[in-house]
Amino acid sequence: MAWDGSIGAFAVLIAASNQYIGYDSAGQHISAALGVKTLTVFVSVNNTTFAERWRPFGKDRIDVLEVLTERVATSKENEAIFDKCLALLRELKAKNPVVDSNFHTGLSG
Repeated sequence: MAWDGSIGAFAVLIAASNQYIGYDSAGQHISAALGVKTLTVFVSVNNTTFAERWRPFGKDRIDVLEVLTERVATSKENEAIFDKCLALLRELKAKNPVVDSNFHTGLSG
């Protein structure tokens, strides 16, 4: 999903969310500041210092998934990213069953 609107409207959507999953961007910082569970993905990070410096900080759970690569990610690396996202979505669903009525995760069980 790509956002084509104002940063204020984006922040309102994030604030109404139970979880934010996104790429290293302003959204991760807004999410963390609002206390929304956050998973942010840093891709092609040259070193761990970069991810540590620019990671979001906030009150709720914040996971940072670093993809340390100087090349196109392999299928296995892409699977690891996807699996991490699914694990966090499953955790959210288990803690808040209302998620399915507001957002279709495609998860069963």
